[in-house]
Amino acid sequence: MKKYSGIITLTFILFLIISVFTLIPNQAFALDGWVERTSAGARNWWVIASSSDGTKLVAGVRNGYIYTSTDSGITWVERTNAGSRDWYSMASSSDGTKLVAGVYSSGGYIYTSDDSGASWVERTNAGSRRWSSIASSDDGTKLVAVPDDGGSIYTSTDSGVTWTPRTSYETGWYWGSVASSADGNKLVAVDAGYPTSKYICTSTDSGATWAQRTSTGQHAWYGIASSSDGTKLVADVLGGYIYTSADSGATWTEQTSAGIRNWTHISSSSDGTKLAVGDYGGYIYTSTDSGVTWTAQTGAGIHNWIYVVSSSDGNKLVANDSVAGSYLYTSNSFPIASSVSITGTPNINQELTGHFTYTDADSDTQGTHTYKWYRDLTEIEGATSITYTTTLADVGHTLYFEVTPVATTGLTQGIAVKSAGTDIVNLAPVASSPSLSGSHHVGNTLTGNYTYTDTEGDTEGTSTFKWYRDDVVIDEATAITYKTIHDDINKTIKFEVTPIATTGTTTGAPIKSDGLLIKKKPSTGSSPVFTYTPPVVVKPITQTPPSFNSEVKSPTTSVITHTLKFKTINPEVKNLQIYLNTHGYPVSLSGPGSLNNETNFFGSLTKAAVIKFQLANGLVGDGIVGPMTKKKLK
Repeated sequence: MKKYSGIITLTFILFLIISVFTLIPNQAFALDGWVERTSAGARNWWVIASSSDGTKLVAGVRNGYIYTSTDSGITWVERTNAGSRDWYSMASSSDGTKLVAGVYSSGGYIYTSDDSGASWVERTNAGSRRWSSIASSDDGTKLVAVPDDGGSIYTSTDSGVTWTPRTSYETGWYWGSVASSADGNKLVAVDAGYPTSKYICTSTDSGATWAQRTSTGQHAWYGIASSSDGTKLVADVLGGYIYTSADSGATWTEQTSAGIRNWTHISSSSDGTKLAVGDYGGYIYTSTDSGVTWTAQTGAGIHNWIYVVSSSDGNKLVANDSVAGSYLYTSNSFPIASSVSITGTPNINQELTGHFTYTDADSDTQGTHTYKWYRDLTEIEGATSITYTTTLADVGHTLYFEVTPVATTGLTQGIAVKSAGTDIVNLAPVASSPSLSGSHHVGNTLTGNYTYTDTEGDTEGTSTFKWYRDDVVIDEATAITYKTIHDDINKTIKFEVTPIATTGTTTGAPIKSDGLLIKKKPSTGSSPVFTYTPPVVVKPITQTPPSFNSEVKSPTTSVITHTLKFKTINPEVKNLQIYLNTHGYPVSLSGPGSLNNETNFFGSLTKAAVIKFQLANGLVGDGIVGPMTKKKLK
């Protein structure tokens, strides 16, 4: 905190505050959004400044050296060129090339660097004073420095080579902090309130003239910050509230939402919407609505915060704990995995691949990410690769891919993100190698052949069959066998099967065999047997017909007009029995229904004979003499 001449100094006040807080042990905390940077060592850090992009940083140690970083605070270089001094104030140009630093105790000079802190030049033109705060234009040419020893405000237009005292407020002003617009024209300065509280002062001509802003009232101001255009200002009071202005300081609003605290140096994004400030002996607080509401950043813990500086976009912050033996802290974003998805064929025994996009706001490079696969809501044991091969256990379930992004530096582990679900589909059964076997002569029975497979092992159910005559479906030919008839002569017969499974996806795709050309029976000799893939030898079944001494009756099927079926009593049944007995489908070899013993009753023997006839003629063997069967009774 700042010191003043006189018996009572603010340093002594802070000594009392520090003494109180040393009685309270630092609470343990997880660095949620903040990283403790130990590479520069534990020191009495007092002041920090940042380039616009937040990558180049400069920090000063009280009674120590200046340190610089070019990787947002991950690593630091000790700069001994300017010597070991009581570094108290610093500022940086937008690109981090031009730096300016002020010495405090026992009086000291201003030092400048034009090579990002590699070398420094002592500037004695402004004299030896207790330089409490310095601000810079974006290009580093216009500087403003204030002492807290009752002296004038000083400005420079040549990057600190020469300085001009601005005597508007010289006697009795103990300046605590100063801020500048990006062009260096609009300035704002606050007095630390010793020996009495004062107003905020602003300038619109690079410090040539100044005006007191009385709307805020008089306070013991501590920190001040400005947007790039100098329109939005924010100031705070040690042991008071935060105040904001949206009109370059003409009017101010007391922001009470964050409460009365020991506010220290405050920072602003270039647009003035994102603000950050430390509570001495408390947390860091941030605002994203120009100071209306505030959030305590508990991840960095409770410390004696002095400076919290910001990149121009407000996303990168760096802060220091002023207690000797403490470290610097930088805000750090978790790595993020987005656009998480799965590609691959969603079937059994297929390799699926997880995809995602890795981003890290702090440019931390990718580390070794962790992966998980889920079956519905259950994690799959051992599935920890970016790829996964599906198994039978996945069929009928939904798979998810999850990635936890990991960075090599900063906050290394991000939040796990899960993809949308991918349903693993049960594959349909497959019929392959369709063929037919049997004689190619008319009147013989053909048999359909095929191989049934199912990837998931679903057993075969009742597969369905069709037979085609010159690619036209044969009505009622729905069995695995088919007896060729007169209409098939010189036509090509094909067999088709649609595989059916009992479980899973039940119906597969139909597949058709090659065709077989049907020929007439040879006029003499036995009928040769034609075997079609796979080869099958069909042996004709012979039966010795019964001998009858009685005269064979001529069939009279032309008078069958009714539908005849089991237990029908009708004269037309007798005509049916006569036809069957005289065409190789005997109803009985003796007794009622046999040749010359036909009856009007449609019994079980008649039904059995009708079924044989139907099957032999490619019909459905249902034992009912309907329209299709009557057509075959010629």
